[in-house]
Amino acid sequence: MRTLDDKPANNAPDNQLWEGDAVEWYFDTRRDDNFRSQAWPTNASAGAVHCYWAGLNGTNVQSRFCLRPGFLEAIPKVGIEVAARRTANGMEIEFKLPWANFPNFKAKLNEVIALDAELCYSDGGPRVARAFAYGGPLSVQQPANLAKIQLVEKIEPRHWAVCGPVMMPIRCDTAWGQNTKPLVTGFMGLPPNQSDLIGKVLFKIMGIEGQALGEFEGKIETFESEGNFKRAVAQWPSDLARPGAHHLLGVVYDKSGNELARIAPRMVSVGMTSGY
Repeated sequence: MRTLDDKPANNAPDNQLWEGDAVEWYFDTRRDDNFRSQAWPTNASAGAVHCYWAGLNGTNVQSRFCLRPGFLEAIPKVGIEVAARRTANGMEIEFKLPWANFPNFKAKLNEVIALDAELCYSDGGPRVARAFAYGGPLSVQQPANLAKIQLVEKIEPRHWAVCGPVMMPIRCDTAWGQNTKPLVTGFMGLPPNQSDLIGKVLFKIMGIEGQALGEFEGKIETFESEGNFKRAVAQWPSDLARPGAHHLLGVVYDKSGNELARIAPRMVSVGMTSGY
């Protein structure tokens, strides 16, 4: 995980890492009818785990890992490692969870597992924000909310249509202060290790009856070179996209003009309070 954060901290005790800057990791490898079931298992042989990893203790760089309270026997914790280092504008953290912790699962090409990843953010104090890569807060309650993930040798262009919504999240908003007539700004995050394959990003504004209202090419920019943080940005008149009367669609093309992926804004609440 690469982060841009000018207040990195995790002041939580070792058994409550989610209360600071950390990652919650949800993982299910079960091969029976319990795969992606409604309940998290408590026994070590089941093959599913909800855990937490962090690279900080307070503001000091220190690797920490814990299991979810009440599920402390979910895995044997064989060979788990967390590594962390500061960068000029944040931190990098790596997490290793060996397959040995899931003895009933054999990793091989095209096997399907389930996972979710949640970023907990504290802004230097208690947790104030959270964001999910695949599902949403329902993953805390039930593995059925986890995403199905197929194991492959490497990401190939043919995978982008399925992986795009995770690799390149999209959102739009109207800034609260502008020197022009009202403009809406669209953002799409670009995957740092795959962005060289991208040729063009279009933001398409669609009416609620499916009609095209306009399309705008995103300008690809690097907003932090360390870590290769990139995004595509475009703007369009707010009169074109009245609130409640349009949809936003992102379309990504490779350098030959072939479509790689289509992405829509995620319609799921991921904040600290349901509905936001």
